[in-house]
Amino acid sequence: MEKIEEPVLPPKKQLPTLIVRPLGNNKIRSSIELKLMLEKFIKPRLIGVKITALRKSLNNGVIIQVETEDMANKLLNAINEHQEAKFLCLAKRPAARHPQILIYDIEKCEGSRGEIEKLFISKIRESNNLPEGDIKVLLKKKVKGSLEHWVLSMDPAIFKEIKDLKWLCCDIEPLRCFNCHRFGHQKKNCDITKPQCQRCTKTHGQDQCDRKYPVCRN
Repeated sequence: MEKIEEPVLPPKKQLPTLIVRPLGNNKIRSSIELKLMLEKFIKPRLIGVKITALRKSLNNGVIIQVETEDMANKLLNAINEHQEAKFLCLAKRPAARHPQILIYDIEKCEGSRGEIEKLFISKIRESNNLPEGDIKVLLKKKVKGSLEHWVLSMDPAIFKEIKDLKWLCCDIEPLRCFNCHRFGHQKKNCDITKPQCQRCTKTHGQDQCDRKYPVCRN
């Protein structure tokens, strides 16, 4: 019996796109108003542009798709160089979307958000010998207790390196309390009220300790 192969559909073509948003110093209050303004000033057919789709975007903007890169450039220049439209809106090409990864169960820490994220990213770089490039935290999602899931965006070269490794080492120091000096919780959640020495297991301040060598409380 002859085997019938299923047809393989070609990938959907990604059409060139423009994002147009109103400038902050005008009275355009909706995507509809922006669309009407563009229709008034810009005549795509006269500049050889065929629009395939137009839809609403954030911040009262519109997203416009055209058939070719040349058409996208023509339309962008027509909008941004128009004697009236250039004072009312700005057209630009969308930024390339970088790959993202999700890291689970990161313990929430006290302190500056920027400094905490910077330290975390530097630890990931050092632990995995990653190539140069941009890594940034896009968002954090709170889960059980004091844990968070982090979404990281990164340059494609870094993402490829992690994908090839098939794992990611996060050489992060364990959670530590700076009140009782034990691991597993933070100072704000500590129920110890008496001063705890950082060098030994006794209940006195570190400046009163006479031990020559420190002793771990854990």
